[in-house]
Amino acid sequence: MLREAGFDPKAPDTAEVRVTGMPNVPGEGFVDYVLRGDDGKPLAVVEAKRTRKDPRVGQQQAKLYADCLEQEYGQRPIIFYTNGYEHWIWDDTRHPPRPIQGFLKKDELVV
Repeated sequence: MLREAGFDPKAPDTAEVRVTGMPNVPGEGFVDYVLRGDDGKPLAVVEAKRTRKDPRVGQQQAKLYADCLEQEYGQRPIIFYTNGYEHWIWDDTRHPPRPIQGFLKKDELVV
């Protein structure tokens, strides 16, 4: 689905991206996917859970990743969380989470 939205999940600095500033002992985490704009800044984070899990269990984790990326880049990314079947989008500064059928394209994520 990321490819359908125009993103390459295997592109450098997209999958398993290390972030710092997490509220854990090592102070770091790994974002499943970071969807970037042409300038390299993060437009969205994607927290992917196993297909048997409710994707909403990744909501808070994804928010923490967005917090870390915002601190690093000065730009708040949109939050997605999914289990591959159910997808949620959350612009946590403006709107509550809502289900969505897939991922937004780059031009739809740019504010």
